[in-house]
Amino acid sequence: MGILQSTSIGGRMARHIVLVLVGFLGARLYVHAHAQEVEPTTAPVPGLVLVNGTWQVPSPLAALRKLMVPHEPGRPASAPAIAVLRQQFEPRSRTELDAFADELLRVMQEGSEDQRRDAAIVLLASARMEAKDGAWLADPGEPYRGAANVFRRLFESYDDPLSGEAQTALANLLDTGGVGYVRALFEASEPPACRLQHEIRSGGLGENRCMRSPSMWCQAGKLLLYGAGPQAGAPDRVRYRRLCEGASPASEPSHCHGLHS
Repeated sequence: MGILQSTSIGGRMARHIVLVLVGFLGARLYVHAHAQEVEPTTAPVPGLVLVNGTWQVPSPLAALRKLMVPHEPGRPASAPAIAVLRQQFEPRSRTELDAFADELLRVMQEGSEDQRRDAAIVLLASARMEAKDGAWLADPGEPYRGAANVFRRLFESYDDPLSGEAQTALANLLDTGGVGYVRALFEASEPPACRLQHEIRSGGLGENRCMRSPSMWCQAGKLLLYGAGPQAGAPDRVRYRRLCEGASPASEPSHCHGLHS
């Protein structure tokens, strides 16, 4: 009797262990298959999104969701949003495109650091055109013509136009075709006064240089000079470097007050 009971208990324990192992392995296989379905290695065509196990043309909502979900470094989530704005897979009305760009503006104002960066990347790529010298190619589709306006609105939303965030928005505005706006800012600004300071250089030699002071004339002038190549209306390089970068003085005494420190 004792032997029979022991055998029965042992059999039940063996069956229980088998069921546990089967359940554990089944759960691992399900999780593995589900992970592969949701996050495969690479889309067959950049810009497509995975929906219910099949690759589909992204809707604006699906592209925005992809952009907002945290992703691994080196696996950008911007391709579907770029495809939407560049109309890579299907045409969209300007109203639809502008509405989607408005959502990207909201992300750049309210999103996390990664989300703000990715939204800016989308707008920059959406406006890109093929370089004339063939140095780099634009993404497939047509350039979106409203990117500069989005960056203009972002720049104007900052209380301090000289802040780092505002200046990044202004540089992106220039890169997406807003050179006229940047030039207008520059022309409406006054150059900074040159307050001289005496600097001791290597070898013990002294030199008078303009003290650097933030100003829109300097910030917009820098973009016109260096941001997108030589542009009409950019400041004189020597004068700019003296007033804004503290370069060695040129013969412009009218802009100096002769103050030494």
